[in-house]
Amino acid sequence: MASPEMVGRSAEIDALLTNIDDSRQQGNLALVSVISGMPGVGKTALARAVAKQLVRDYPDACLEVDLYGFTPGQDPRDPKELLAELLRLVGIGTADMPSSLVGRAELWRAWLAERRVLLVLDNTLNEEYVMPFLPPATAHCVTLITSRSDLKDVDAAIRLSLDVLPEIEAAQLLSLRSNRRFDDGAELMEVAKLCGCLPLALRSIGSLLTELDPRDVAILLSDRKDRFRHLPEIDSAVRAAFEVSYLHLNTSTQKLIRACAWHPGPDMDAFSVAALTASPLSVVMLEMDRLHSMGMLVRSPHGRSAFHDLFRSHAERQANLEDSGEEIRQGQWRLIHYLYFAAERAIEIILECKVRPPCDTFSFPDLNPPEHAAEWLRSTFGELHSMGGLARFLEDGKVPLESSAAFRLFRPIDLLLMVDAGRREYALKFHAFLCATGQFGA
Repeated sequence: MASPEMVGRSAEIDALLTNIDDSRQQGNLALVSVISGMPGVGKTALARAVAKQLVRDYPDACLEVDLYGFTPGQDPRDPKELLAELLRLVGIGTADMPSSLVGRAELWRAWLAERRVLLVLDNTLNEEYVMPFLPPATAHCVTLITSRSDLKDVDAAIRLSLDVLPEIEAAQLLSLRSNRRFDDGAELMEVAKLCGCLPLALRSIGSLLTELDPRDVAILLSDRKDRFRHLPEIDSAVRAAFEVSYLHLNTSTQKLIRACAWHPGPDMDAFSVAALTASPLSVVMLEMDRLHSMGMLVRSPHGRSAFHDLFRSHAERQANLEDSGEEIRQGQWRLIHYLYFAAERAIEIILECKVRPPCDTFSFPDLNPPEHAAEWLRSTFGELHSMGGLARFLEDGKVPLESSAAFRLFRPIDLLLMVDAGRREYALKFHAFLCATGQFGA
């Protein structure tokens, strides 16, 4: 097991070690921990760092097994063949080797049952692949599993969902990789932010900093839509990390992640995605939960969803390859219509006007009482702004600005800002004016 290159993560390491110790004191023997997170977030490094702290307590063996669940260019390891390798490694001869997966798994568990073993099962595709390697409940073993999936069906005593590094620790990793000291911490922090604080990118960019100044690297990374355009090797690594996860999704979930890329951001919720795809809300919620569990979408404030900065461009590229321009435009127009119906309804609830029945084309969130409507509208500000800009682009100047879809998306924000500023009576008068002039309302 390689010695980990680790910066930060002290809170996560302490949490895992504390939980393992607490579980052991409670009499739990075969402890299983699942470390999940998006591609390139540092799950393997964290597991190795924790294993390094535990290894003395497990004198019989410390084994790390790469299951190749999400390795670009590699199929996942065949559990039956991998179990044969492990059994041979621990001294089981060919003559005693069962021919079936079940037989080998039973023999593997029997060997573990009599020993104190620390097991790292890295890069796990799903529950089915990892189950044959798990020790029996009576074994004095600790198993650390890493996966892009949260492996909900694995009976784990401890679960940790790993996020990107904090900006300060991301800058420290850049400095470590460059083997340099930097006088201007702000410039290094800016490079860390441009890398999305993702260790996969930070390690490669840190090597560039051996020769280049942070200011020059920041210029190389300045293209928000194509961050690594000038660094094809790094771009290839990030793209491969996204694509290998994408290829392991089923067809309907692939379709949904591409549809999320039709959205201009900065974030979205299930109601918006249901409008984009013209799909039932319940189906969209199930698919989005799957994407969150795979680390392909991340949670943003207010329970909304977003792409990590470094993966959005690859999702957009996949959408442009597989979806027609007309399909994308139709989805975007559906979203525009949903948003201005929802936003207008929210304002009517906030202003306590006569609330019209919702449009039955879409599913809408429950916006009552007024406090909920205001909170929803505030959380949707960024989406309304970006969709307003997209609406104006799609209209291509063919509609007067004052009657455009863009204006209809911006007006609820104007009205809420008036309410928040204590100008409720003015907001009511302005709302009445907008309705009378056709700039508000269906």
